[in-house]
Amino acid sequence: MNINSLQNIAAVLNDFILTIADNIANKDISNITDNNTININSDTFTHFMSQAFTTKYPYMNSQLTTTKEIENIIKPLKSKNSQGCDEISTKIVNISSPFISLPLNYICSKTVCIGMLSDRLKYLIIKPLYKKGNKHDASNIRSVSLLTSFSKIFEKIMQSRPMDH
Repeated sequence: MNINSLQNIAAVLNDFILTIADNIANKDISNITDNNTININSDTFTHFMSQAFTTKYPYMNSQLTTTKEIENIIKPLKSKNSQGCDEISTKIVNISSPFISLPLNYICSKTVCIGMLSDRLKYLIIKPLYKKGNKHDASNIRSVSLLTSFSKIFEKIMQSRPMDH
């Protein structure tokens, strides 16, 4: 199928990606014959789950961020020129780290306290990326999600909280 217009390309890629998700969701798990498969009967599973949740877990305190933590998160980010919808690359964030870590710390601490992420940090750009083979075959294209640099930082902060807990 020869794809010409940008709208047709987007429609074909969308249909292709949706069929992948449907195929995975509809896969018959009973046909899997892997050596790593473990058969657990429902009584064993129920017993395990009841034992796992009878003890109380300690309260996870929402620890505020520090400027040092923000700087330690920014430092190992790969300096790339790619950018999300905010048009700020990780390269710019790395360079400006000493200047933005304090205001970014304030924003991240407020977000952790409130428990709500700004809608602006939820935006991303999805770009098709050609792998190899026939350029007109949708299966030779994968999608790449470009997040904002600040959402990557916040993701690292939120990932560390349960890990420390």
